[in-house]
Amino acid sequence: MCKLLLKVEIDVAAEKSRLQKEIAALQKQISICQNKLNNKNFVDKAPAAVVEQENQRLKNFVENQTKLQQQLNKLN
Repeated sequence: MCKLLLKVEIDVAAEKSRLQKEIAALQKQISICQNKLNNKNFVDKAPAAVVEQENQRLKNFVENQTKLQQQLNKLN
C-alpha cells in the first residue's frame, strides 16, 4: 500500500471572499423561499407538490449555507 501526501496551498483571503459571496447568495435564496412559504396565499393556492418543492429547496439552501459557514470558520 502506498500513501500519497499532497500539500495544497490556497489563497486564504480569496477563499474567504469566495465563501462569503456564496453564503450571501444562499442567504438571499433562503429569504426568497421563506417569504414564499410564509405567504398564506402562496401556500393555500399552490399545488402541494410546489409547496413541498419549495420546502426542499429551503432545506437544501440551509444545509449548503451551514457547510460553507463551517468551512469559513475553519479558515478564521
